[in-house]
Amino acid sequence: MRVTVLFGSPNPEGTTASLTQSFLRALPEGTPVRFFDCAALAPKSCEGCGACEASGACKYRDLDDLFAACEDCDVLLVATPVYNYSVPAPLKAVFDRCQPYYFRNFRAIDMPTDPKRRGLLFITAGRSGKYSFDIIKKQTGIFFKNLDITYTCGRFYPNTDAANFDFSVLRADDIARVLLREEGE
Repeated sequence: MRVTVLFGSPNPEGTTASLTQSFLRALPEGTPVRFFDCAALAPKSCEGCGACEASGACKYRDLDDLFAACEDCDVLLVATPVYNYSVPAPLKAVFDRCQPYYFRNFRAIDMPTDPKRRGLLFITAGRSGKYSFDIIKKQTGIFFKNLDITYTCGRFYPNTDAANFDFSVLRADDIARVLLREEGE
């Protein structure tokens, strides 16, 4: 199983990182994992220039490695905190830069498909988050659809800023075990 992680939090030590690490620690040693920190990548924003519609590729090359890893993975994990009912700006820029895939998928330019590739979504929110979770799940679902990845499951943790929040519940190791068991069947 090849895993690509799209990490949307600008805080490498926060609750989103703890949740992501719980998942990654549960993978067998040697599992190929490509980790992309959106804040560190500082992706350029889509300008709506139309180059991808004309050529099938974005005029910017800053996300080529990330999208190659998304195409080559068995599991794509998107891990993000909630920022103003959505995802942080660098992750949103990555979502927006899927226009070449949109044009290939929905404008009849050939694109290989693999419905067995699975998408996971982990979200943390300092407050209640229900409305935000719904919005982010829809945004990420479109991102997965553009990449021809099937949304499989998610973990949503609200109220992580609460003084009494139990950080021991930030776990996703069970999801990793289920994926590994399914792969072995």
